[in-house]
Amino acid sequence: MPVPKYLINKKFLISFLAVLFLAGLACFAVSAIASPLSAVLASPGLGDGWVVKPALAAAHDQSGALTNANCIMCHQDKDLNGYTRDSLQVSLTVNEQAFNQSVHGQAGVLCVGCHTTFTTYPHSDVEQVTCEQCHVDNANIVVSLPHDNGREMEAHFNETCRNCHEDIYSANSIHSEVAASGQVNAPLCTDCHGSHEVQNPAVPPERINTTCSRCHTAVYADFQANQHNSADPLTQTCADCHIPHEGQAAAGEPTPAPEPTPVPVSGDQSYLSQWNSSCTMCHAYSNFVGKAEDASTVSLTVTEQQLSQSVHGKAGLGCAACHPSLTGYPHSDVEQVACSTCHASAEPNAEIVANLPYATTRNLSIELNEACRTCHEDEFKASADSMHAQSFDDGNLQAPLCVDCHGSHSIQPAQGSPASISQTCAKCHTAAYTSYESSVHGAAVAAGSLDSPSCADCHGVHSVSGPSEAGFRNASVAICTRCHTDPEMMSKYGVASDLFKPDMDSFHGLPLSLFNQQGLDNTVSNPVCYDCHGVHTIRKTDDPLSTVFPANLLGTCQKCHADAGSRFANVELGHTRSTGAGLSLQSGIERIYALLIFVVIALLVIYILLDARKRRVEKKQLSQPATGD
Repeated sequence: MPVPKYLINKKFLISFLAVLFLAGLACFAVSAIASPLSAVLASPGLGDGWVVKPALAAAHDQSGALTNANCIMCHQDKDLNGYTRDSLQVSLTVNEQAFNQSVHGQAGVLCVGCHTTFTTYPHSDVEQVTCEQCHVDNANIVVSLPHDNGREMEAHFNETCRNCHEDIYSANSIHSEVAASGQVNAPLCTDCHGSHEVQNPAVPPERINTTCSRCHTAVYADFQANQHNSADPLTQTCADCHIPHEGQAAAGEPTPAPEPTPVPVSGDQSYLSQWNSSCTMCHAYSNFVGKAEDASTVSLTVTEQQLSQSVHGKAGLGCAACHPSLTGYPHSDVEQVACSTCHASAEPNAEIVANLPYATTRNLSIELNEACRTCHEDEFKASADSMHAQSFDDGNLQAPLCVDCHGSHSIQPAQGSPASISQTCAKCHTAAYTSYESSVHGAAVAAGSLDSPSCADCHGVHSVSGPSEAGFRNASVAICTRCHTDPEMMSKYGVASDLFKPDMDSFHGLPLSLFNQQGLDNTVSNPVCYDCHGVHTIRKTDDPLSTVFPANLLGTCQKCHADAGSRFANVELGHTRSTGAGLSLQSGIERIYALLIFVVIALLVIYILLDARKRRVEKKQLSQPATGD
């Protein structure tokens, strides 16, 4: 029976659809199987037939060269290890963050910049790479290394440093000499600098020392106990004496001296870390002294604390700012300095004596004193006519210099406390300071008063003056009035502030204007404040030791009135004002005396006028002609 035509077409259609369905399933299966492997890429430099992940392909630059992402993809695995032929395990893990923060990472150096032989992925011309080739047990990654041992591997990569650091390679260091002798454990670049975490040479000092200690354990132990380390552990390092990459002398021979080299530093680093550390390397030693030709000595010890807390240190001044002539190290143009040059004794705390090119240590201070003029010209001009300068010009080499008052390396701000100022003056003026210390002013200063005068308030700072100068006597009155006419200040201490009023009833009192009219060059003969109250021994009036205490007053008066009797001092001579409510006998007598003077002068004038009138009348009578009786 013939098959209907429409059925033939229907069966054909169903078969066609079934074939299409099976073909679709086949394509889907192939796609699913191939997706983990992605596509077969033939990128330049990778080798034909390599199976590469899409991310790996994207990590290549346009030229097809390997980028760091290619390497980090595998080497960031913390379980990636390599084994040399002698079965030594070597970690092949690279911390991406640490590498990016290294000097190489920050400079944009690629992995292949150092690993120049690695141009393919991963390191061999194989057609395919399977997971099982590395992940043997799905955990640890084991790679066979083409090196007999670990040291051979490090020496192989050490040569790549030469590509960029040829100048360092050419240096004839003691490390390179040891390596040339065949010592396989001689330090390589990576032993000191590391491999993937290489830091800038200006590393923290403690890192330098610990790096050297890995090989020089015994020497480092001695270094930790000696004065160089304990004096300044943050600046003294092995590299200060044993210069990296340069020739080092054998034991017992002079070692090269490090040159002071200023380096730019960030704002949070002290000025000392720039280049003063070259000086403190020696001068931080506690028993460092200098000896002049006359055998006098001076301490040459300078600590970081002294410098950093001084006004110069806070201003960022370096040692050479005040010592401009010291350009060599240490202070002479020599190529090498042996340890024994300074350390004649093996005793760690032995005294180091440096011979100074000066007749006396005072000559050293005089020479350095001129360095102050560079910045403080105004102060130099102010002190030119001072008593200190006059004394020095007269030949007194012990007359105060800048360093005698301000110090040298621990100079503090000029606004020091009154106590510290007076104690500075006491170093030379011991007797005067002893009297001042027990006075009402000195006692107040010792108690912390900022109102009471110090030596500088009365004698000046740089233009120092004293009683031997003509103008000081007149000026002393104005000095006293600065405080004693201030009502607010005097009220704190219960002292009257009107002691200098022109109407004060005192035989000695004179208006201040009279002193001003006389000028400072014309000394007045009238008594001034310190004639009665003393100079440095000023005390309260009720103090039995005061020069104006009633029992002592006669002796004070006799300094000017040698013939004064016992009743002389009983007359009121102080800063008093008479009041109408209670006139004293002295005040009444003074007024009667003034009235008598007025009456006598008036009577005298009247007498003269009457006498003149009489004479005129008599003269007139005599001029008339005589008449007869």
